[in-house]
Amino acid sequence: MTNSNNSLILDEIVNSVASTYNWKDFYKPEIRKLIVLSDSLANNYAGDFKSDSPVLNIKIRRKNGGLQLTTKGESRFEKMYFTSDSDFFLSSSPNNKCRFFKVSDNDGYTLQVKQGEQILFQQKNNKKSCLIYAY
Repeated sequence: MTNSNNSLILDEIVNSVASTYNWKDFYKPEIRKLIVLSDSLANNYAGDFKSDSPVLNIKIRRKNGGLQLTTKGESRFEKMYFTSDSDFFLSSSPNNKCRFFKVSDNDGYTLQVKQGEQILFQQKNNKKSCLIYAY
């Protein structure tokens, strides 16, 4: 019994029971090893990313030794969890694959976010050449 209107909690309860009782092939969480991003990379990744298609504004800021992301219109920033110097995920969308990369040595970083094989967002950073992709 729960005191919630959010039905998504039921999945969490069932998955917890499956883990506790070792239900074979029922619940297989992906375990990711997190890293601490260097200060220089964090400084390079922080900034504003704006796209016209789709219309989306993303702000990345440094806070508490890490990076946080928000979209325009949202006042809440979300922590970015890095699994390598370039790859990260958000707890609100753990299946999206996000990464920063450089197109050339003269460019800044590109941020990519993909869902499956579909690129959800791609844009250059306003202070550098950065793109965001969802994958």
